[in-house]
Amino acid sequence: MAECNDVDVQIVTDLSEVHWNGIAQLYADEEWFMFPKEMVELKTKFSWSHAVVAVNREGRIVGLLTWSEAPTASVHYVSTYLVASGYRGHGIGARMWDQMMKRVTPGRILGIDADPDMVEKYRSREFPYRSEHGAYRISFSTESALVACKKALGDADENVTSQIQIVAMSDDLIEQMIAYDQGLCGRNRETFWREYLKMDCVATKVALRQGKVVGFCCRAPFHQETKRLGPLFADSFEIGVSLLSHMCDFTGRLAAIRPQRDECPFLQFLLQHTDCKLDSAANRSFSRKCPDEDRVD
Repeated sequence: MAECNDVDVQIVTDLSEVHWNGIAQLYADEEWFMFPKEMVELKTKFSWSHAVVAVNREGRIVGLLTWSEAPTASVHYVSTYLVASGYRGHGIGARMWDQMMKRVTPGRILGIDADPDMVEKYRSREFPYRSEHGAYRISFSTESALVACKKALGDADENVTSQIQIVAMSDDLIEQMIAYDQGLCGRNRETFWREYLKMDCVATKVALRQGKVVGFCCRAPFHQETKRLGPLFADSFEIGVSLLSHMCDFTGRLAAIRPQRDECPFLQFLLQHTDCKLDSAANRSFSRKCPDEDRVD
């Protein structure tokens, strides 16, 4: 059993390269890949992103908790919450949690997506309000998706599909893509998108109709041969399928987290026509009643 008496819980506002090397090692040791290092590191580029780390007496990071307080979002999410296996059960996670709660802006709604075995613990403390929706975790092979997309597009109206052009993201499309995203989400996420799209590990495709953005999709690292898909926004099912087909240009799997809805044509398409695996729904909870779940970060 690890010695835990000398573990120091620190508030970190500017993670250094040394910190990130330690976090990467923590991820590797725990085989924890829900949020790849690149995605968590991205959060630290923004003033609204915050982190707490636990460091043992040898200087090794043995715990990490991150959360965001984006000014344009009504709900702020706890993202990475991890304690090294040899250090669990000693109150380190609780100490990090308490430090976070002391620094959360008063009046903000906090949200968290928890694994099923942790839901009741969170809801008995700071997150008593159950989400009306939750989210599915899905994954599917690019090979099966390409076959399904080819058939779906072959069955679609050629007058519709022939007008759609799928291109890689470029500097001259960023403004239009950000405006398209704002129209769908109801808030300006320009600061996020300008940083996110600069990352070498992120691939983005844009759907155009007569030079106008009618959809876009991103792909980022996840774990081994699996890449994370999303967001995928499109004006129509056919445009969404076209974007998906262009994201399947590698051999492996794509994973995504889908909002849980009774009716979702795109999810049904994946379930019925690919080797899609549907994992148990992530369980979303809030610190206070959330009036507008669809517009949260």
